[in-house]
Parts: sequence; C-alpha cells; structure tokens
Amino acid sequence: MSIISSSQKTKVKIIDILSPPVAVGIITSPNIEKFSDIAKKDPELLPVIALAKTNDGKLYALNHHDVILGCKKAGPGVITEIHVEIIPENCMGSDDILIKHVREITSNELFNPISIYETIDFLEEKMQKNRKDILELLHLNGTIYEKLILSGINNHISEESVQRLQKITASLSARNLLPSMIVVPPYVLSKISRLESVKEQLLILDEIQYDLEHMSDSRFAWHTPEQIDHMIKSNRQEASHEENKREESTVATPTKTKDVGKNEKKSKSTKEEKQNQTKTHQPVNKETETIKKSIPNMIIIPDQKTGKPQMLVNKRTCTVSQIEKSDNHSIIKTTSVGTKSLYSIPFDVTRHLEFDDDEYDNTIRHKNFENVRDLQKFLKMFPTSNGQSKLTLFWSSA
Repeated sequence: MSIISSSQKTKVKIIDILSPPVAVGIITSPNIEKFSDIAKKDPELLPVIALAKTNDGKLYALNHHDVILGCKKAGPGVITEIHVEIIPENCMGSDDILIKHVREITSNELFNPISIYETIDFLEEKMQKNRKDILELLHLNGTIYEKLILSGINNHISEESVQRLQKITASLSARNLLPSMIVVPPYVLSKISRLESVKEQLLILDEIQYDLEHMSDSRFAWHTPEQIDHMIKSNRQEASHEENKREESTVATPTKTKDVGKNEKKSKSTKEEKQNQTKTHQPVNKETETIKKSIPNMIIIPDQKTGKPQMLVNKRTCTVSQIEKSDNHSIIKTTSVGTKSLYSIPFDVTRHLEFDDDEYDNTIRHKNFENVRDLQKFLKMFPTSNGQSKLTLFWSSA
C-alpha cells in the first residue's frame, strides 16, 4: 500500500523538487521519452508525484523520477509546474526521506536491487544501526533481499562490484527494454556475493556486461545460474594456469609393469627408439589435423595404429578427455572420467556463426553442451537465408 494515501494535492515547480540520497527505482530512457511527449502534448495526463517535505521546507520526490526527468527533457518553456501529493508528516532528515522513498518504490514500482547495498551503507553510517534493523525499517525483512544481505553463505559485494552493476543497469536502461528486464535477478547478486575476491567478482561482471551489451533487444536474457557457474569455473581454471605459467603440457609414456626396475639407461634408450619409430611410422590422419586447428589450447593424442584422434589434453587446465564417436560430423564429443559427455562445436565452425543483429556483429566463441538437445536449441537461434539455415554447410542434426 502507498504511504501517500492521505496526502495533500497541489502543484509545485519542477526545479524545486529534489532527489533522495539514493534513488532505488528503475528509470528507463523510453519512459523518459514517453513522459516528455506527454508533457508537451497534454501535461494533465502525467502521473501525480509523491513528495516528502522536511522541516526546513525542502521537497523530495518519493516516486516517479522518470516523470520528473521527462518534464525536464521537454524543456522549461514547455512545463514548469507539476501535480504532486505531499505526505502530511514532515521528514526529520535525509535518512527518513530515504526510508520513505524505499517503502514507496517497493510497494508500487520496480525496485533496483543494486541500490539496496547503497541504501544500507548510507543508513548504517547515518543512523548507526545494524543491517537487520535497517531492513525492518525499509520493510524488506522476510524478503529475498534480507536473505542476500544477512545470509551466512554470502560474503559481501564489493563497492567496485556495486558500481559495475549500476553501470550495467544504466546501460540497459538506455535501451528499448521492458523495465522488468533491466532488474538484476537476485541469483546474480547471490552468485557474485559468494566470491571472496574483488578481482573475481569484477571479472565475472565484465563477462556479463559484455554479453548483455552485445545481445539484441529481441533476444535479451540474463545469464542463467548454470551459465554463471560455468563462467566462474572457467575463470578459476584460467587463473590457475596463469599462476603455474605452463607453456606446454606433457603426457607421460605408459610403463608396463614388467619393465619396472629395469636399467634406467636401457629404459631411456628404448623409450627414445619407440618415440622415433612413432614419429617415422605413425600415419597422419586428416581428422586429427582438423581437430588440432579447431580447438585451441589442446594437444591431440592419436591412436598409434590408425592416427585417428583418441585423447585431448587441455594445455591450460591439464585435463584429459576421451574422444567418443559422434553422430554429427562437425561436432566433437568428449568425456572425462566421472563426468558427463560434452558436445563441442569446434572453432572452425563457430567462427562462421553470427547473431542476426545489424548493430552488433558478434562471432560466437567455442561452446560446450551437455547434450545434443541443448546444442540444437542453441543453433536454432541463428538466421536462415531463403529458407536454408546458414549452418547447413557446417552442421547436420543427428
């Protein structure tokens, strides 16, 4: 329920309206444009704004900040005053104004989750209260935000990460998206807050920001929890590789049990002979060469008799995968011990795949999928030409 049900209706000058210390509503550029047009054509149709008044007579907007911005965009010569409702009791200070602002927005408008962190930081310093008490004052106790802020499994979103998330929100607000699409999903905040390292938080947010900004409005969607988990895992593997500074990864030559304890010199000589024989007589398989070019950072271990690829060793993560038979000629199917099979689209295929978006020309990066169905669903995103998919030259369904 709104806190302004018994307020006083009047008109005030737009230039006299101030903003709370933290703005917690979602403001979009399309809405600002909409209210600017209304202000020019029929200002009586503009929504009534709720104001709070301080003891010294200053007026603060509690809601509809996009209406105020729309009126300002229309220009001072177009509209100078606007209909408002002033709540009856005066506010004691900026903390009181912010509390009323948050209550009003969470009751009647879309709430920007990122602003909860800024709100709590401001009120903690201003009121000298703990977070639990502040959440109760904001009427956010018992909500997902209380779980995010007070949960023992979460650490804390860094100030730099909050700023980055606000930057992402501002960037999305400038696009032709629904306000509900701009709201950061709570699970994103939860995933980020569980990362102890500020560097790791910012690295994930960089990836999220890049992906969101390069999506078309028609295909816009926030990353799923599984996708974020995959990002975190990949970044940690990359960081581990950087720490070890491994330029190459080697695979040990298997030793037969009957050879254990034999003269080391003789064993070494035998090993070198076998390697030379392998280099001289091992057949060169075209499929092996294709995969070498297709998947970066991989060493191919071919079968000594046929020359066909048998194992993949990732030089970055040092993981070893078994190559399995695939029903699709352009899809590599691999599996590691104790894990599910992964269906991979090689780079020589993905470099030909582009989003159907004139503004952004994005090449798809190397991707793995846990099953063929997910892979097929992903490929259906891509455009067709004269009824024929651009993928038909590179991929055929099983």
